[in-house]
Amino acid sequence: MKKVILILLTLSFLCSCQETPESTFEKDGVYLLSPKGWSISEQEDYGSGYYLAIEKDGFDSSGIMLVMWFEGVLNRTDLINNFMDELRNQWLLSDISSRAIINNKFNSISSLSLQYQGSVLGMPHEGISHSFHINGKTFYVAKQGAVEDRDINEKGFDLIEKSFRVY
Repeated sequence: MKKVILILLTLSFLCSCQETPESTFEKDGVYLLSPKGWSISEQEDYGSGYYLAIEKDGFDSSGIMLVMWFEGVLNRTDLINNFMDELRNQWLLSDISSRAIINNKFNSISSLSLQYQGSVLGMPHEGISHSFHINGKTFYVAKQGAVEDRDINEKGFDLIEKSFRVY
C-alpha cells in the first residue's frame, strides 16, 4: 500500500510540473493569448474594471504581466504613479527606482510608460508599465521579471503584447 501511495504522489508531482498549454483570454472586448509555459494566475472582475495576472510557470520563474482596465477615462500618469507607490510599499521589493514617464507604444497603441527596477528578495528585477485609453476604457499593463530571466521571459511577453486586442 505504501508503494502505491508513493507512486501516486510521484505521478501527481510529475503531472503538476507539465508546461501549461497556450490559451486565450477574452472578456469585455479584451483579447490576448497566454503563451505555452505561462498561466493566468489571478483574475478579478471589479464591475467597472478588471484585473488579470499572467505568470511564467515554475517556482523559480520570475515573469509576470499584469493587465488591468477601468471603464471610462482615468488619468494615465496617476495610474502609473499609484502603481509605483504600491510597488514601494511591498515588503518583498526593495531599492525601487524608475525613469521618467515617457510617450511610448504597447502593441502599436500610443501609451505613457515607465521603466523601473528594484530587488525582489535581493534579486535584481526590472519592469515596464504602460497606460493608455482605448474604446472607452483606461488600461494599465505592467510586465516584470528578474534581470537574469530577461531572455527567458521575452518570448512570452512579446506574444502576450502582440496578441493583445481591444474591440
